Formats: sequence, structure tokens, C-alpha cells
Amino acid sequence: MTNDFEFDAMPSTLILAVQEGLPPGAGKADASATTATVGADGTPAPAAPASGMSSMFNIVMFGVIGIMIFSMFFGGRKEKKKRAAMLSSLKRHDRVRMAGGLIGSVVEVKPDIVVVKIDENSNVRATFTRGAVEAVLAEATPSTNDDSTKAD
Repeated sequence: MTNDFEFDAMPSTLILAVQEGLPPGAGKADASATTATVGADGTPAPAAPASGMSSMFNIVMFGVIGIMIFSMFFGGRKEKKKRAAMLSSLKRHDRVRMAGGLIGSVVEVKPDIVVVKIDENSNVRATFTRGAVEAVLAEATPSTNDDSTKAD
């Protein structure tokens, strides 16, 4: 029987087709490969299933994605609570740092607005939203505005 296949154009898995008429012992090295890639009827056999690495990879990837989602939703909860407590405890005479870097003393606190005195000498005041307060630098002391503690 003649072989009409062009071996250069064929994929490597089909090159191992079973050829009849070979002398005994010829092609023994290819015998295991031919049985693995070509079925009994001459059609290619299905590929071997992938190792357990692909399923392990999927489990690890789902775990990493799950941790990322969990940290996105629940990671900043403590900081948000601290910030909300700081903004709710603002009172007059607190020394604060604003979002733009301005530092001043709180003059007036309204539900959503804070008036800050920036310069003591020229009495410059600026109005900000409560969310613009980045940090409270110094808490107001009770004796700041009391005239009874001053000595004559």
C-alpha cells in the first residue's frame, strides 16, 4: 500500500498515522504514540484530560477574587466610622486642617457647613462643607472662652 500523505503539510499528531506493510520492529518508537493519538478506526483519539492544575488554578483564582471583593466592601469600614465620629464631634475653637491644607480655628458649626477662622490678626473667615475637614489638630479646651479663669 502506498502512502499518499504529504507529511510536511500535516500536523504532528496526524503524522503518526498507522502504516501497514512496515517490517516487524520498524517504528517501535512510534507505536506508543500512534495508539495514543489515533483510534482503531483511523480517526484521531480525544486528547487526554488536563491535569489537576487547571482546577487548582481556578480554585485559587476564585479565592483571590473573593478576598479582593471582601476587602473592597468591608476594608474601609473602620476608617469611615472614625471619620464620621470626628466630623460629628466638631465644635467651636477646635483647630482643624482643611482639604486644601488650610489650618484654622472653627468659629461656627452648622449641620453641613463649618466656618473656619484662618487668620487671627485680620479676622479672615472661610466657609467649608463638613466633608472638607481632614483632621482635628487640637481639641478646644473648656477654658479657651471663659473670662472667669483670667486673673485681674
